[in-house]
Amino acid sequence: MGWPEPGLWQGKDLSLSGILFQSENPMELGTKIQLEVPLSSRDKLLVMVGRVTRSQPSGSSYNVGATFLHFGDQDRVDITRHFSNLLQTTSSIH
Repeated sequence: MGWPEPGLWQGKDLSLSGILFQSENPMELGTKIQLEVPLSSRDKLLVMVGRVTRSQPSGSSYNVGATFLHFGDQDRVDITRHFSNLLQTTSSIH
């Protein structure tokens, strides 16, 4: 099984264990994917390898869920910092 075609996907949810994103095409469960995720807490993209665990129709697109397979300590710190920045921004708006 090869890698899916590169594309731009709309992120919907990010956690320390995986990601949910919107795709124009369905993805086969078990497919390995490489994701490049921009984070507010770092200058470079977070590059992660994941495995598709969910692919469900959602209107004219698909909600695709993937579990991260490789996760470094610095990646964990950067994602946690990203969440913290988002919470602070959200709290100051309300």
